[in-house]
Amino acid sequence: MQDNTNSVKDKQIRVDLIRVLMDVRDEFLQKLWLWAAISLVIGVIGFVSAKTQYTPNYVASTSFTVSKHLAVNYHTSIEKSTVSNWIGILAPDVIGGETMKELVKDDLGYLESDSLPATISVSSVKDSNVVSVRVRAADPQIAYDVLESVKKNYLANLAATTGGGELEILDESGVPTAPANSSGARNAGVKAFLAGLFLCLVWLTAKAILKKTVRGEEDLTTLLGDEYLGKIPMKAYVKSRKSKAANGKASAEASAGSVPAEFADAIRKVRLHLENKADQTGAKTILVTSAIRDEGKTATAAHLALSLAKKNYNVLLIDGDLRAPAVHTTLDIGPVDFGTADILAGKCSISQALVNYKGNEHLVIIPGSKPVDNPEELWGSAKAEEMIRKCSRQCDYVIIDAPAGGLVAEPALIAGCSDGWIYVVREDYAHTETIQEGRETMEGAGCELMGLVLTA
Repeated sequence: MQDNTNSVKDKQIRVDLIRVLMDVRDEFLQKLWLWAAISLVIGVIGFVSAKTQYTPNYVASTSFTVSKHLAVNYHTSIEKSTVSNWIGILAPDVIGGETMKELVKDDLGYLESDSLPATISVSSVKDSNVVSVRVRAADPQIAYDVLESVKKNYLANLAATTGGGELEILDESGVPTAPANSSGARNAGVKAFLAGLFLCLVWLTAKAILKKTVRGEEDLTTLLGDEYLGKIPMKAYVKSRKSKAANGKASAEASAGSVPAEFADAIRKVRLHLENKADQTGAKTILVTSAIRDEGKTATAAHLALSLAKKNYNVLLIDGDLRAPAVHTTLDIGPVDFGTADILAGKCSISQALVNYKGNEHLVIIPGSKPVDNPEELWGSAKAEEMIRKCSRQCDYVIIDAPAGGLVAEPALIAGCSDGWIYVVREDYAHTETIQEGRETMEGAGCELMGLVLTA
């Protein structure tokens, strides 16, 4: 039993990690331009910083072998080779030591208190007498002079300690002609850019780990504790819309009426639950909202209205999102002369703004027009209540696509003129605190929540 429990926990951990990675991927790709811009700024800062602090670094180098003169009597060639190898092994310590630096300074005429304006690095090939010396300095001639002095003083050291020797030069750079770090600023900029991208990914990962979202029906009902109307596969719908638009087939009947079968089935189930709820409460005017944008509320409202119309209910669909009207594009009804904002502002009558939906004679629409700057003022006016009351008397159902309730005040104003509302929540999207805040805002308007719709 314990093994099974651990297996379930392990599986849950793996699923959570996958969700975190998917969250990071989706948000990174969704705002790729932003992360790229941030990283570019960091990269430019790194480049400018490296450029202003840039000091040229010239490298003079040589490789040589170390061997003994024949002045010393060796009994065998093996003994001679062993001594030469031993000298080669000790060369890095001798050349790279402080004594050598003092000898070079004295040789080149520097004062004892001066620091040597170059760095000396030495390496040797294992099991051989091959030694490599590299001298770095801000001036190419200094780098070369120090290298030559190192060779001379090393030979003098051999003569004084072991009776002489010789260096066989394998390769030498001569006086360097270009700094070895000419691309330092560019490399610093690239590294800073990559570091910026890395920091963005770290931030997104931390955000994804800490993010609390609704991840299924159980999460949704546990969070809000109200009647669940159903789950709508919004990704399939969006994919279908994009495909039809790309093929040039988007029309009122084609894109709004012909939707993926799984999407249509889900809408019918939501409609059935809504009908039962409306029969119990007598609700006719129902607004549809969400916590934040891009959760699928407009598609839900539009296709729910269309589904009701297919059952021969007389349905009026009102675009109540005056900031970002989208009903007309969702149902592909084309450009309009008047919309909801025009009615509320007294620029036209209700009849002038009405559009008969070509795909179903039982559906009439008051679309949105151009976005306005004063939606709260318009929805808070007496005109709004008058419009909804008149429409409600003429129809079996009035469906209102309202703005996102967690962001603005208009849904609560519309709720005061409505019989009930539907809360659309996108799976693994909005933060649970934002969802709850949207719910509390609507509850303050005294409108009954008729059910929850989960989109995915």
